[in-house]
This record gives sequence, structure tokens and C-alpha cells, in this order.
Amino acid sequence: MGGVFMIGDNVNIGANAVILGPIILGDNITIGASAMVNKSFRSACTIVGVPAKMIDKEF
Repeated sequence: MGGVFMIGDNVNIGANAVILGPIILGDNITIGASAMVNKSFRSACTIVGVPAKMIDKEF
């Protein structure tokens, strides 16, 4: 099992957050505490939950 794993610039990862699998996280993302990120997200958003979901998109 392999794949691309990339974290962009200015990504803030909350305490106890888990990032799983080959994913791409864009720039300017905030990941909430204890979130489980198992899919890719584009730039400039806030993601929280298990599994992680986008709750805010910055423009």
C-alpha cells in the first residue's frame, strides 16, 4: 500500500488529531482537536469530527 501524502503550508493540526492514509491537505487548513482525517481536503477550510468533515470554507 502506498500513495501520495502531502500537507500544504500553514496547516494547523489540533491535539490528538489523526491523519490516515495517502491524502493531500491544501494550504491554510485548520484541523480540530481529535479529528480523524481520512480523505483529502482543498485549501482554506476548517475540518472537524470523526470522520473529518469541512465546517467552514474561507474565501
